[in-house]
Amino acid sequence: MLAVENRTIDPFKLACMSSLGSLIAQWFGPPTLRPPPVPHAPAAGSRREHEYPPPEPGLPAVSLAEVIAPQAAVLQRLKDAYGADAATFERDIAAVVERYAQFVHLLPATPDAYYRNAGGLFRMGLDVGFFALQGTDSAIFAGRQTITQRSALEPRWRYATFLAGLCSELHRTLSHFIVTDNHGQEWPAYLQPLGVWLREGNASRYYVRWRPHPQETRSLTVVALSHIVTPRILQFLAAGNAVVIPHLMASLAGTALERDANTLDQLVRRASALVIDRDLHANADVHGELRQAADLERTLVDAMRRLVAKRQWVANAESSRLWYAQDGLFVLWPQAALDLIGLLHEDGLPGMPQAAATMARILAAAGVIEPRADGSLLWEVFIADVRPSSTALKIAAPRLLLAATDGSTAALPRRLLEIPAADPTTAATPQGELALSRPEPGPVIAVER
Repeated sequence: MLAVENRTIDPFKLACMSSLGSLIAQWFGPPTLRPPPVPHAPAAGSRREHEYPPPEPGLPAVSLAEVIAPQAAVLQRLKDAYGADAATFERDIAAVVERYAQFVHLLPATPDAYYRNAGGLFRMGLDVGFFALQGTDSAIFAGRQTITQRSALEPRWRYATFLAGLCSELHRTLSHFIVTDNHGQEWPAYLQPLGVWLREGNASRYYVRWRPHPQETRSLTVVALSHIVTPRILQFLAAGNAVVIPHLMASLAGTALERDANTLDQLVRRASALVIDRDLHANADVHGELRQAADLERTLVDAMRRLVAKRQWVANAESSRLWYAQDGLFVLWPQAALDLIGLLHEDGLPGMPQAAATMARILAAAGVIEPRADGSLLWEVFIADVRPSSTALKIAAPRLLLAATDGSTAALPRRLLEIPAADPTTAATPQGELALSRPEPGPVIAVER
C-alpha cells in the first residue's frame, strides 16, 4: 500500500488512472506540503524509485503510465519536431513510444555509465529518436532520385529515421542482461514485452543481472523490432519505394549497404553520440574518464566493423590494414588509426580521440585487443612487400571484425609473428602463401598464382 497525502491508495488503482495528464501533474505539478515519507515504503514514482542501482533491491513493477509520465517534456518536443496534428502524432509517434516503453519498462541502458538510472533505456531511445528526427530537416536522402521522388518519400524517411533512433539500443534487452521477477522467473525477452510479462505474472519488483563482457550484437534489434513496429507501419514505409526499409534495417542491424550511403544511419549515429556525450558530461562526477572510454570503445569497434563491411578493409588483400593468419587477426597500426579518424570525422561525432596511441589504450582497456606479455600493445608482424616488419594491434577475438564480412575469410597458412626458416630446396611457396621481405639480402621467394 502507498502512503500519499495522508491517504492509503491501492497501487493497482493508481495504475488504472483514466488520464495520463493527472499522472503528469503528479510528476511536474507545483510542490505541496506532505508528511515525511515512511522509510520502508517510499511513494511510487518518487525519485528514489527511479535511481539505478536502486536503494532497495530490484526495480518496481509500476504501470505503463508511470513509466511514460516522467518523459512528458521529451514527448512534447517530439510532437513539435514531428510537426503533425494531434491525431497523426498519436498514431505515428505516441503509439510506437508506448509499445517501446512496454518492452523496456524501467530498464537502465548501462550498469554504471550513460543512462544508468531506472528508465534509462527508455529515455535514451526517446533522446536518440528526437535528435535523429530533428536532423532530417537538413538531410537529403537518396540523392540520385529526382526532386519529385524525394519530396514524395520525405515523410517516410523522417518517420523511419525516428524509428531507427528510438530502437537503436533495443538489442541490449536480448544480450546485455538477464531479468528475473520477485518469484525467481526469468523474463522471456524473445516472447513478450517486459511490462506485459510483469503484469501477467503479478510481479511487484524485478531484478537485473548484467552479463559480463556481453557481445555487441546490434542485429538482435531486428528480432525485437516486431514488438515495437507493426507490419502496418512497415507497409507504409515501403509504399512506392524499395529503399526506405533496407536503410532502416541496415541501421538497426549495424551493417553497411553495398551501394548507397545510409543518410538515415548517419543521423542516428550522430544523435546517439550526442546524447551519450551529453549524459556523460552531465554526470561527469559519477561516470569519470573510464566511463567515457567505455563508450568510445563501442564507437571505435563499430567504425572498424563498418570499414570491414564496406570492404575498405579486406583481410589479407594487397596493401590491406587487416591481416589474418594462424596466430590471429592483426590490424596494422597506426595506419588503420588514420582510416578510423577519417571515418569518425565524416560521421561528425563529438569527442572522438585523434591520436592512434589513445585509441589503442581505449581498445586495450575494453579487452578488444590483446597486449603482449610485457604489457605493450604493438606487435611486430612480418608481411610481404611492405617492410621487414610492421607494427600492428592484435584483435583478441577475430570474429569481432570478420563477422562483418560474408564469412568466407580464411586464415593465411602461416604465422605473422615469426619469419619462416628459409628452405633453398623449395621452388615455390604453397598456394596462397605470401613471400616475406628479409632483413638481409637473399633470394626472392616467388608467389605461385
